[in-house]
Amino acid sequence: FHIHGNHFYILTREGNPPPANEQGRKDVVLIPPQEKVQLITKYETFCDSMMPYMYHCHNLKHEDMGMMGQFLVQCPGSGVTEPHEHGSISVYPNPSMGMFNVQWLMAHVLGEKVYEVVHENTSPLPMGPHSGTNQPVRIDLRNVPCGVYILKAERGISTTVQKIVIGQ
Repeated sequence: FHIHGNHFYILTREGNPPPANEQGRKDVVLIPPQEKVQLITKYETFCDSMMPYMYHCHNLKHEDMGMMGQFLVQCPGSGVTEPHEHGSISVYPNPSMGMFNVQWLMAHVLGEKVYEVVHENTSPLPMGPHSGTNQPVRIDLRNVPCGVYILKAERGISTTVQKIVIGQ
């Protein structure tokens, strides 16, 4: 399976988190017959209500039998928008089934990383501290109910927040 024009993340394979070799940005995913794979992607640089993106199977016989399609990416203002972000962290995949990777994008910010997840009906869930490297940190929220949460990330004197979504 392939999507033109953008990378994607594998959320689940048959309802389970993807194995380590399938985590991270992907361009193609092998999907055996009758298997269900959930994907997510974010289009940040191109939207057009007339020019579609394309997805398809790389087996030409499958394409000819209908395993291809098109979809439109709506421009900002036509859907859900992101909260205020400082751009200092990357959280992926988002939405997720509860497993998130968080990475600081600014290498010059030093210190231990502390994360806290906040939901309107719960007490904050502390997630840290973690080492001061810029490697992604894996945060497991699979035991948290589905919903929209705020991830608060602190490192040294830098603090940033980002909306995260836990789905089914």
